[in-house]
Amino acid sequence: MVRSCGVDELLIIRSRHSSYIVVLWADPQDQSASYWLTSLVVFSLVVAEGAVLGLPLDVANNQDIGCSAGTSTDVCGGLDMYIYWQVIGCLVFILAVFAIPVAIFQYEAYDDPMIRERRGKGNDNRQAFCVAMCYEMVLLAIVFLTLGLMWNFLGTSEIPVTELKASIAEMSDVIYVTTPSAVAAKDSYSMELTQAERVGSNTVNSKDSTIDLPCSFAIYIMALTGFVGWFGFVVFGGVGIAAMPLTLINNYIDRPKIMTREEVAGEKLRIQEKTAELIQLGVDMKQERAAWWGGTHSWNERRKQKREDRTNVNQLKQMVYILEHELDMLLVCEGKAQNYNPLYPFICLIVGSVCFLISFLWILQIILYMVVDPPATPFLNAYFLALDGFFSLFGVLSVALFSFYLHACVIVGLFKVGVRFFCITLHPMRYGKTLMNSFLFNSSVIVLCAIPVVQFCTYAFDGYARYTTISTLLGVQVKYLKFLSIFFENNIFVYIILVLALLSSVYLSYYHRDKSAEAKQLKAKMKGIKKGGCC
Repeated sequence: MVRSCGVDELLIIRSRHSSYIVVLWADPQDQSASYWLTSLVVFSLVVAEGAVLGLPLDVANNQDIGCSAGTSTDVCGGLDMYIYWQVIGCLVFILAVFAIPVAIFQYEAYDDPMIRERRGKGNDNRQAFCVAMCYEMVLLAIVFLTLGLMWNFLGTSEIPVTELKASIAEMSDVIYVTTPSAVAAKDSYSMELTQAERVGSNTVNSKDSTIDLPCSFAIYIMALTGFVGWFGFVVFGGVGIAAMPLTLINNYIDRPKIMTREEVAGEKLRIQEKTAELIQLGVDMKQERAAWWGGTHSWNERRKQKREDRTNVNQLKQMVYILEHELDMLLVCEGKAQNYNPLYPFICLIVGSVCFLISFLWILQIILYMVVDPPATPFLNAYFLALDGFFSLFGVLSVALFSFYLHACVIVGLFKVGVRFFCITLHPMRYGKTLMNSFLFNSSVIVLCAIPVVQFCTYAFDGYARYTTISTLLGVQVKYLKFLSIFFENNIFVYIILVLALLSSVYLSYYHRDKSAEAKQLKAKMKGIKKGGCC
């Protein structure tokens, strides 16, 4: 009971922390940020944290095999975790498919020239909301059509079992063969089997089979939503496991240094020239886009051009972001930065060292327990059990730490991929400078990857969380669903996240600084001269 209360308090603290992050990190000049959008972001973060911290809560609630079966014992928390996970799964689905997409569509409607041309040049909320709902109706039609067809034809779990058939003689060391009259004359009609007869009858026949278990619609929504989130989780999570500690340590290595007046003057001049260049590049990009879209083009040409425009805008955003970071460092060197803590680089070094240890432990757990078959060692599972033996709350909090850390790696990986590759729009989170569209986009990724994080941790810590409700749902019923079992049984996602984590560790260790794109190359690309590019 103490463990459940501890996790509940941790969830309340994280909910309050989410509210502070949105309020303090939001850009006060972002006029499109309304109260309902801010509330949506906060609620999304709370739901995602409720999903991730639901695993340690489930562990604390179900400490015995009888807890998940509904048996009330002294070591059970008394919470109905089956209903809890159904509610979490439905909330994640609603946020990821309806609430956040509508908010993003409405927010982007203010800036998209094609939408303004189509719907008129007014930017009032009603027109933006109508545009958002049109896009959302198309999205919902695709989602529910796919969901309905898959649940109807693939909504059954094929759980593997082994059938054992043995003779009755194996049920006891000594077996008596009796007749109905043996009740009256047991000594005269009963006989003991000889050792040879018992050995001969001691045969067991085994056969592999499956049990078909229908999946409820609520659980299938959770399964399919998590399956879609797995593709983002393995990429961003794999990169984030390596990027989290290396980014923090690099903040210490690249901390502001003392500069002479000449060096400060030269850096100011370079930033001014770079700023003027980017401003002119943005103007040219806007003019060329307007001129191109003003003509008549085929659907295929418009699709290709839209993709090229998105890549070019992402490159421009990356250059602006890195230039802003360089300006912030210059202001620190001049002593003009506001709210700068000189201990920040050293805090990053300490936290980065701890994160390096956690990432290293995660990689070892994946290799030793999840990839090797049979597992070489329980590793972290044994560590959590040992902590429970010392104090019952420590093991649960350790699971919460590793789960939340893995979820945080998703956002770090998303940001790192956005800075290095221009196929994904960069949505940086900066104190006092974060726009609402960045909050919405990052919230959608956080929500969508919440269930995969829980499922991954369930597989990694199934030795410790063996009695939990979520282990039965995700570790058995969802794992063996038709079609989805191809990915889960063969550990395809596990291998991908491990490979990306190892490759990212090598790559980010060698190329640890984020390099700005070249404005000249972008200009040449806009004029039709292709000089590289990732998309």
